[in-house]
Amino acid sequence: MLQQVKEELKSYRHDLQNLENRKYQCAFNSFAFIVHTGFKYNQLHVTGHSACIDSTTIVDPTVGCAWFYSGCPVSRIKSILLNKIPPDVKTDWFTEGSLRFWWDYDFKLLENKKQNTLTDDWDVPIEVVILRATFKGVEFKSIGKFSDYVRNV
Repeated sequence: MLQQVKEELKSYRHDLQNLENRKYQCAFNSFAFIVHTGFKYNQLHVTGHSACIDSTTIVDPTVGCAWFYSGCPVSRIKSILLNKIPPDVKTDWFTEGSLRFWWDYDFKLLENKKQNTLTDDWDVPIEVVILRATFKGVEFKSIGKFSDYVRNV
């Protein structure tokens, strides 16, 4: 499984070379990765960011990494957001900065404070949405609010 995910990401990256300016658009990246891999993955949205998911793997083609899990994906996503679990697979374009930007809510809060863009109503609910590749169902799961994943408020 590890090798398969590495190969899928590597192959996707090769095809993405001609679309370099789009690599930071996570919705485009996740959809393109799903199409590239023949719809083996569903689209995963964690409030503000898109990635890909199947029954054992969460792939973030924008960041260039993946996590494996068994059982409920929501508990794995919660652990990722709490910075308890580093990625199991990292590609050659993986950067710690991209990981922090998309998955570290401490970092997001500090960046908003630095840029003075924090509003009074910043503690938004966090929702996991899985859009099935068959388009036959959407799964919504509330996993708390932003502050649940921030350690340095």
